[in-house]
Amino acid sequence: MTEKEIHEWRIYKRFEQLVEGLRTDQTRRADPPDPDFVIPQPDGTNLGLEITCYYRPSEGRGIPKEQEALRNKLTQQISERLDRSGGQPISVRILFNELYPLTKERVLNREKGVSMLCADLVTVIREAVQRTGEFSLSLDAVDRPDLPPEVSLIMLDSLACLTRTSCSAPAATYVPVLHPEELQARIDKKAVHMPGYRKNCRETMLVIAVDGNQWASVAELSEAALVHTYNGPFSRVFVMVDDKRVLELKTE
Repeated sequence: MTEKEIHEWRIYKRFEQLVEGLRTDQTRRADPPDPDFVIPQPDGTNLGLEITCYYRPSEGRGIPKEQEALRNKLTQQISERLDRSGGQPISVRILFNELYPLTKERVLNREKGVSMLCADLVTVIREAVQRTGEFSLSLDAVDRPDLPPEVSLIMLDSLACLTRTSCSAPAATYVPVLHPEELQARIDKKAVHMPGYRKNCRETMLVIAVDGNQWASVAELSEAALVHTYNGPFSRVFVMVDDKRVLELKTE
């Protein structure tokens, strides 16, 4: 399974948890021309669910290259450490604290094969994951006072589709605002595939994921975006923000 497919499964599972009436063991991952997921309905028809991830165009902004390199090295260490320790595969996303930059000493100096910061974070993650099956957790300094100061938030997900543990570091220094025209553009881009979706699905819903998985996917909806009426062929259109909120957009 590709990273893209794992990411879409995670989005679907989180969406399923947040929206009533979707849970079914028969949901399947589909290939074009079908939408991303096909959900059998009690009347024998299929409901389609297409996922599109919102990414802003490059703005020439981001974290310093040294910090980006240290974050990449640290997340790789954590992935390898968790994989070697066994247990069910999980997806780990770490949001770093801009006020406490990573240092080479904390990331690169290893004692007994592991850096100080990696050891601290792996301990926090292992202690939090004391369950089996599918789950989604968020850990901050309120939940874990012993969270290293370099880290603001740890997001943990376990999905049946995962075959290995992965660790990533979405980055953001401020939260940009998402406007109606940007959401309409995402709807229009997917709308051209509707003839294919209709072959096996009576209706298809669209989920626009603004999940912060990468710096370019961090955003908040503007007031105008929340009240705007959008055009498109989808039966319902949702925006899922930071894996915690699902907002349904008005459509016609």
